[in-house]
Amino acid sequence: MPTLTAPTDRDDRILTTLHPPAVRTEPAAIDVLHAYVLESVGHDPVVWPGGWPEEIEAALIDAVFSVRARYGNRERKTGVFGAVTRWREQRGARVDDLRVLAATAPDTLRTITNNGKIAGRYKAEVVIDAAGALVKASIVTADDFRHHQNLAKPAYLNVQGMRPGDLGLPTHAQRS
Repeated sequence: MPTLTAPTDRDDRILTTLHPPAVRTEPAAIDVLHAYVLESVGHDPVVWPGGWPEEIEAALIDAVFSVRARYGNRERKTGVFGAVTRWREQRGARVDDLRVLAATAPDTLRTITNNGKIAGRYKAEVVIDAAGALVKASIVTADDFRHHQNLAKPAYLNVQGMRPGDLGLPTHAQRS
């Protein structure tokens, strides 16, 4: 069981930044949350609680299939988690090469994942197009992504189905 410590002045500064005075959170609630996080995660978590480190294919499938979806049950392998898990199992190898995902037939990926749709397109098609756009931007592996995030965002957001307008978010023109 982790040792619990009282919040520091730094914690108060962070919370003030996150919750300006007009939206102050009760100190007792903050203490309860702080204690819960320390008890659940600890001061220095040794295990990453989620995500797909070094698995860019899994991360991309997760990102696209998570839009307007339930994440699913890890034990029953349903929802987004199930779609990612089935892709990883089908590959049977390290899932860190977007060229493989980009070359996958849409019907094949839909069979492995599911028939979810976004902006009138199957999410499997969006994943394949996004993988292709990222490969075209010289992002093939998780390591490439780490070093070229500035290239990844425009490539990803230009794919039909992932554009801000496709997701119901205001576009640059609408914000002006």
